[in-house]
Amino acid sequence: MGRVTARQIVIVAVLLSWYSVVGHRRVEDWSSELNLWTRATAISPLKPRPHINRAKALFGLGRVDEAVQEVYIAASMEEARGEH
Repeated sequence: MGRVTARQIVIVAVLLSWYSVVGHRRVEDWSSELNLWTRATAISPLKPRPHINRAKALFGLGRVDEAVQEVYIAASMEEARGEH
């Protein structure tokens, strides 16, 4: 095994920093059911399941009006796909 170069140390430091930032963002996504499903709807806005689960999370928090909106969004997607 050879010597570790300064370049290798910098590359490892940059990668560790990047993984740390990405990991922290994932922790925030999983910090609550609402955060998880809000992120899922952002990643997959055209899929009904994340909207349904976000509606459940909102309803559980007493945010009924917002939950109903998510149900409407999911229902319109399912209707458009012929899944009603």
